[in-house]
Amino acid sequence: MPRSPQAVINSIGGNVRRLRLALEMTQDRLAKSAGLDVRYVQRIERGQVNPSISVLVLLANALEADVEELLVQARLAPARPSLSSSCSDQACARAPRTPSPWPG
Repeated sequence: MPRSPQAVINSIGGNVRRLRLALEMTQDRLAKSAGLDVRYVQRIERGQVNPSISVLVLLANALEADVEELLVQARLAPARPSLSSSCSDQACARAPRTPSPWPG
């Protein structure tokens, strides 16, 4: 089934995010491991940029994955571009949560 270029870019972003979270890796740590700027990694995860093949190789190596894993149809939606988004969808529900330091 044909996919639009933006759908592929969104899938790449979702896959980067999924693999990063599976390794309990921050965006900053991924960026440093791949030799990329953290803002660029954030934009990749949000589907806002079209990363080159060279960048996909750097990300795959840092994520201990094959490039092919970044290109398959995403199993997790890309990160939401809004900082004020709610976490009621399945993607947010699967993301690991940092425990609150406050009781209750």
